[in-house]
Amino acid sequence: MRDDIPSEILDNIAIYLEQRDRYACLCVCRSWNTILTPTLYSSVELRSIGRFQQFITTLRSVEASNPLGKFVRKVKLPNSLEDQDLSALSRLCPFVIELDAWYALEMESLVVLQEWKHLTKVSTVIISKSIPNFPLDFFAKKIRTLCIIIRDLPEWIKLTAELPCVEDLELDGRYPSAAISLPDLEAVHRALPCLSALTIENCLFSGEIPEDVAPCDTVRKLTIRSCNGRMWGRYFARKYTNLDELYHVGSDDSDIFGQGAIAEATTEAKILARSCRDLKLFRADAASIYRECLEILREIGAPLIRVEYLGTPGYAASIRTFYATLSDVSLRTEEKMTTEEILEPLKACPALTKLELLYLNSDLALDDCLSCCKSLKNLHIDGNKIYLTRNSTMGDKHHLRQLYIDGYDIADEVFPYLLQHCPLLSDLDCTYGTRHNQSCEIYFPSRSLKKLQIYYHNSCLFKVTQVGKSEQHSELGQIYHESDEGEVDDRTRWYQLLYNYNQRLWDWYAWEINKRSGQQCKNNDKYGMEELERSDEDPKPLSDTNRTPIISITCYSLDIVRLQSQALASIAALDK
Repeated sequence: MRDDIPSEILDNIAIYLEQRDRYACLCVCRSWNTILTPTLYSSVELRSIGRFQQFITTLRSVEASNPLGKFVRKVKLPNSLEDQDLSALSRLCPFVIELDAWYALEMESLVVLQEWKHLTKVSTVIISKSIPNFPLDFFAKKIRTLCIIIRDLPEWIKLTAELPCVEDLELDGRYPSAAISLPDLEAVHRALPCLSALTIENCLFSGEIPEDVAPCDTVRKLTIRSCNGRMWGRYFARKYTNLDELYHVGSDDSDIFGQGAIAEATTEAKILARSCRDLKLFRADAASIYRECLEILREIGAPLIRVEYLGTPGYAASIRTFYATLSDVSLRTEEKMTTEEILEPLKACPALTKLELLYLNSDLALDDCLSCCKSLKNLHIDGNKIYLTRNSTMGDKHHLRQLYIDGYDIADEVFPYLLQHCPLLSDLDCTYGTRHNQSCEIYFPSRSLKKLQIYYHNSCLFKVTQVGKSEQHSELGQIYHESDEGEVDDRTRWYQLLYNYNQRLWDWYAWEINKRSGQQCKNNDKYGMEELERSDEDPKPLSDTNRTPIISITCYSLDIVRLQSQALASIAALDK
């Protein structure tokens, strides 16, 4: 490994590496460590309070000798941080310029952030009440993503006028819904010249459309969620000239909203849809609204890149209309169909990269799906039986990167097929349905695979053989396991996930396997599972006709492994 590579080249390489690979590069030599450390720490994402505290502890431990916090420029924070936590972070990382959060930062927390003198951008802020002496001048040009609880903040319109750099705005009326007038919306648009996305939730539209509606060409995304009222579709049809995304979220259950409200929402949505000639993404929770608006978008020739169907009528016609632009299709029905019938309309879609097929009563051929849609990168299939037709040629290679399989019966031969024909597959998720109650084998030792999740609806044992070592990650507690010395080794481990320690039957199966193989069994309370340690001899099959199925998994060491059994089972993280 060369240690004289110019820093500019190393920095460019590091941009495209995953985080764990950057860690490995730090250990190559001193010069690489010096060059890549600033890149490694420049952007930090902390999903939990625990990870935040670990990060602070690390920075404090090296503060005197090597203040790593000086390299941090972007931070994404977990929720529920105390003011002293933010204050400590601002002291250890004084040069932060962008701040974000996984959910939202309460406005009260922002007062502490004045200590960041170089801060230029703050995202995801929620404002629910007035705060005396709030330093609005400091944040006026920094807040970009904002949520206002308008029911609890009567002066919300005035507030938006003092935050002109907001790009993504959510107005939430909460329950019971707050009224929002169309003239108020016009005032909001005048105050926010950079606005590109607007969400209105739990609100009751009121008032007439202003006579002087000024067209807005900056907003590209509009979401209407659980709102009632009139004229909103007409208003936004006049207001927005370049809408790319339109989402109408809410049920069409007349028992909840009333038949009149559903009819009114449908009318307004159709008027708005007819004005969206450049619309690329549209979704409506109410099936009737989605169906009628989609027909309008088909008539006006909107360049939709995604369509979804809850049934077969009109499916093929819409696919033919949007075939040139479609990259994402979702089809769901309980009608029994063959794979060939389902896929026939999709053959003409050259840009299709994402496909979701939910045909619960149909048998689906995985290889036919990939052969028909050759550009697929993301595939989700949910059917009765997932199998192979063996129509693929030996040399076929597909671009698939993410695969989700859900079936009552998933043929074992699916996985060797994927290993041979999908060399780029990095994310594999398999769910075995409630009627599946037999042992199965998942053979996928591919170095491209980074994440594996297996969900088995019935009780089972997991036999996991991992080849090689890597950093291991579990969502449960954000715990990391690192290998010793980094040497390659093959290891087989047994896991039984327990959700009720009082069920002696589970213990009996684990004990029976131990007894026949001479293994020692230990409880791992941290994950709520039982791990059967390795022995030289694999456990013999149980002769009992009702024995627990064994799920055998063969893979390389992965970044993320999740094993789940039954609806209430825990997540299992595999030690290295």
